[in-house]
Amino acid sequence: MSLKRCYKCKEFKDTSEFHINRAAKDGLTYWCKECQRTYNHSPAGKAARARYSKSDKGRLAHAKAQKKYLFKEINKKIVRKSDAKYRHNNPQKIRARNKIANEVFMGRMPSATECLCVHCGNPAIGYHHHKGYSEEYYLDVIPLCKQCDLDAHKLMD
Repeated sequence: MSLKRCYKCKEFKDTSEFHINRAAKDGLTYWCKECQRTYNHSPAGKAARARYSKSDKGRLAHAKAQKKYLFKEINKKIVRKSDAKYRHNNPQKIRARNKIANEVFMGRMPSATECLCVHCGNPAIGYHHHKGYSEEYYLDVIPLCKQCDLDAHKLMD
């Protein structure tokens, strides 16, 4: 547990009580979260925010944030379209994975993250349908770690 002094309230607080500021020497803001929140809601804080948003720097930052948001929205549409295409082309895989997820949810099967990889003994990240995705093999899965899962998929391709 590391402590830092807030320049506003002068109290020593845990570093988790400070926001990240990469420009600062220690990588944290000078004021604690509580003092920053109080200031942001005060008339002085609101006035400072209004002045900043009207400045050239503030307008530029807003335009950059808006562009980033629009890119995310466009990207969401692309990802949604790609996901729909995958679901359309791989209905067996989707049904098999949903069956496993349902079994885990109902408690009839442990989560893969609670298991160890059957090949190397490392913590598993997911189940692998090693016999395929047809209906008779929906529940015939083995837990694998990330590396063994990658290796198994390389062998399948």
